[in-house]
Amino acid sequence: MTRNRRSGYSRMFSRRTLAPIAASILVVLAGCKEAGSTDPKKGPGPTTITLDPNALTVSVGQAGKIFATVRDENGARMPSYSAITWSSANSSVASVAKSDTTGVVTGLAVGETQVLATIGSVIAHISVNVVP
Repeated sequence: MTRNRRSGYSRMFSRRTLAPIAASILVVLAGCKEAGSTDPKKGPGPTTITLDPNALTVSVGQAGKIFATVRDENGARMPSYSAITWSSANSSVASVAKSDTTGVVTGLAVGETQVLATIGSVIAHISVNVVP
């Protein structure tokens, strides 16, 4: 506690008062981490994803692989980048599972869907055609 001699009032200032504020700031800063890093130790973050093949055809019950190439803001390839989220626009036609840096697509029913690879706000997609 400190006492202000001129005004005659006292005020309490403790670390417990600042703890919730500091915790809130840390949570907000942690949530701001997106694709693209400005940390010089980590280097530039991913900014583009290219998928190979451009389109995929699989039979019902058959699996096929999609390979992702991730590049940073300088255009340099990031060969071991595996923080890709894979998803299928229509999971009743085809499912997709992550296998390191590739997506493994399995045909479930005849039809067509899109498979997406996502890193933060960076998205790439291909058409997947499932045949009998």
